[in-house]
Amino acid sequence: MRTFSFVRAQWLPAAFALTLLAAHPASSQKIAEHKIWSTFHKAASAPIDAKYKSYSVEYDLGRPLLYLPAPPALQGLEYKKTGGDLTLVIRHKGFATQPEQVEKRNIIGGDTHEQFYCPIAYSGTSSYELLDKQNNHVLQHFEQNQGTERSPEFNYRWDLDLYLRNACTEELSKKRLQALRDRINYTMVDHNWTVRLGVNAVEGEMPAYQEISKAATEFEKAITEPTLDKNKLLPLVATWEAQLAKADWTNKKAEINRKVANALLGNLCSAYMLLEDYGKLQEKAALYTTKNSGLLEVMGNEDPPAITFEIEKAYTGPIYQIAELTKDNVTANYYVVKYSGALAGPGK
Repeated sequence: MRTFSFVRAQWLPAAFALTLLAAHPASSQKIAEHKIWSTFHKAASAPIDAKYKSYSVEYDLGRPLLYLPAPPALQGLEYKKTGGDLTLVIRHKGFATQPEQVEKRNIIGGDTHEQFYCPIAYSGTSSYELLDKQNNHVLQHFEQNQGTERSPEFNYRWDLDLYLRNACTEELSKKRLQALRDRINYTMVDHNWTVRLGVNAVEGEMPAYQEISKAATEFEKAITEPTLDKNKLLPLVATWEAQLAKADWTNKKAEINRKVANALLGNLCSAYMLLEDYGKLQEKAALYTTKNSGLLEVMGNEDPPAITFEIEKAYTGPIYQIAELTKDNVTANYYVVKYSGALAGPGK
């Protein structure tokens, strides 16, 4: 379970993005960022052949559990307790943890105090396979046998020590088992998730700015329609790509300077995600990071620069932070996700 105590610098990505967009102002341009709610349809990234109609699940956990979680859903397949056309084998055993150096941070506020936490290395067999046993064929396979998690934060060092001696291994084991299930859900199931995306217009007299802004207006209209027509996005993407190609990243007086180029990259990341063109999405997200690396050092942030979006908590891909947002007069927590990591690979 994620809590706000796990989240560091909750609003920093948004603040940093605004800082970058405002850096090196040119006299006749201004970035107007709009936050637009839409629906992100993500098709199963590992679709299953239509000849298969059912599946069963087998667990290899190394030891009995008091309960087994409900079987993961697979797109278009009927679940059978035994005898399915396919067998999903989930292995999670030999799990062990090794706490690393304890760290602390100061919480500044009305109740100033220290909080203690530590990274925890884990190891063990953690994998799944989707098998056609009858034909001795492996359709899908994933395995992750080691990694690092961060402990919860505690006000007192002895509470952290108590957690590490007692609950730590069991809690992380359950968390990693759930992460396997989340990855299966992310890769093998179609989804429609509510998202909030940044869309940037450029205010100014230059024809390029007017083209960028006209495309932004049309983009906002297209992504808020009940059913997204992806064909409507293609000419808008072409407009932004053509302007981005003229970027001069080092000349603040250029028509397409760093500020405008960053705005274009934000638009293109939003568009490519909705188009499910993940190759182009990663290309633009990586370009943003490359062109803006080093600018965070003065802000004391150790994370590389990244463009982010917000998505409902049903999302099962990797997340960065948690934000509290209001939609339709309802306030709730949403996941903050980096474009650079959200869709490059599934799972937490």
